[in-house]
Amino acid sequence: MLKPKKLLAFCVYTGKNFDESKFLPFILRIYHYNSKTFVSYIFDL
Repeated sequence: MLKPKKLLAFCVYTGKNFDESKFLPFILRIYHYNSKTFVSYIFDL
């Protein structure tokens, strides 16, 4: 499996007004934890 040369991953807490359209260029994964939504963005730099 090929991996990108540089990989940056981070998680941010998002509220109800989170705009996913701003992050469409990225690979988006949404996780639910303790009734909160954490979004992990992993994208090739």
